[in-house]
Amino acid sequence: MTEKNYYTDSYKTEFESIVTRIERTGEKYTVALDNTYFYPTSGGQEHDLGEISGIRIDSVLESENGDIFHFLAFEPSFAVGDKITGKIDWNRRFENMQQHTGQHLLSAAFENLFGIKTHSSRLGNDVATLDLSTEKLSDSQIHDAEQLTNRIIWENRPVKIHFATSDTIQSFKLRVLPKVIGTIRILEVPEFDLTPCGGTHVKQTCEVGIVKVIRTEKLKQGITRLDFHCGQRVLRDYHFKNQLVTYSVQVLSVPQPRLIEKIERIISDSKEKDKELAALRSELAQKEAREIIKSLPTSDHLMEGSFSLWFSIYENLRPESFQTYAETLRKQTKCFGVLALVGNNKVQVVVTRSPDLGFDCNALLRQLLSHLQSGKGGGKVDNAQGGGTWAGKISDLSTAFRSELNTFLSTKLIS
Repeated sequence: MTEKNYYTDSYKTEFESIVTRIERTGEKYTVALDNTYFYPTSGGQEHDLGEISGIRIDSVLESENGDIFHFLAFEPSFAVGDKITGKIDWNRRFENMQQHTGQHLLSAAFENLFGIKTHSSRLGNDVATLDLSTEKLSDSQIHDAEQLTNRIIWENRPVKIHFATSDTIQSFKLRVLPKVIGTIRILEVPEFDLTPCGGTHVKQTCEVGIVKVIRTEKLKQGITRLDFHCGQRVLRDYHFKNQLVTYSVQVLSVPQPRLIEKIERIISDSKEKDKELAALRSELAQKEAREIIKSLPTSDHLMEGSFSLWFSIYENLRPESFQTYAETLRKQTKCFGVLALVGNNKVQVVVTRSPDLGFDCNALLRQLLSHLQSGKGGGKVDNAQGGGTWAGKISDLSTAFRSELNTFLSTKLIS
């Protein structure tokens, strides 16, 4: 079993150790050491990065028997029994320490203030998440928890580490019960939090810097998720958002306090203009459809008599206009249509008719869709639509659809 020195010292970034195992799986090499300061992915915290004797480490995992395996970027030059030098990426390590201690403080704040317990947490590479056991979480609750968390940080309280056994664990009033047996590592922030944890942490709360909740999301029943940043990530997030705000203020020529009001007005105006534009496009499409219908050729059917036939395949037509064409056709008299819209190898098909005809549109649609890949669709006897994919030439699709239409009209397929 590897001696896990990160339990007692999260600040050491360079160490020596002896290689105990080297394994190869495909192109990957893993190395076990007699002792390590590299933290493995565990408890929601991401693994450390760094190098072993100049070879980059891509991942660190703990095996079931307690060995820590370091996944190397390429084949090592050292062998079992050799002494190596490990170097930890301090920037990543310290950022993880800030996130982890910050998470403990934020969890404790929600529980101490509101009795809301933590369901789970994950300290990702870009954002940390905290899943709380509550259906609802108000803005004021988040604000109060943030304020308390940051007050504890700025009070610069010590972060203490204790080790307990099954015999001594009862003397600790833990916020969360331990999930492992044997020797239990406990993190304490005096008079605020006492929790089992095997992760890496700062020595003083002030090293966390600041904690900021950036987003909330309701998950499954009874769980609300918070996205949050700690320390360096808060500063990076502030820099990014400050750039956005500064740019927006300049472009929109508005004082910063009125920026939200200005954006809301722009969005509202845009929605109104979109509605007006959609109405104009619909009106234009209806007019176009009526003009097309006037010039349609007439066909004769044994049972339906004379009717206008609209058969067209469109490539450069808005989907909204395409639907308006079909809707306008249905409002006519003695009119039957097969319309298709093609784009990016996808085909949308509508078979429709006016109420005074009896053609079974659904029957014809099924025949048309048989020429498409993954053709699906359906509808009623007077109106049916579907789609699929077509990788061939449009002219070939037109020929296939026209042939099916001619066959259909030569039969007595009516509803």
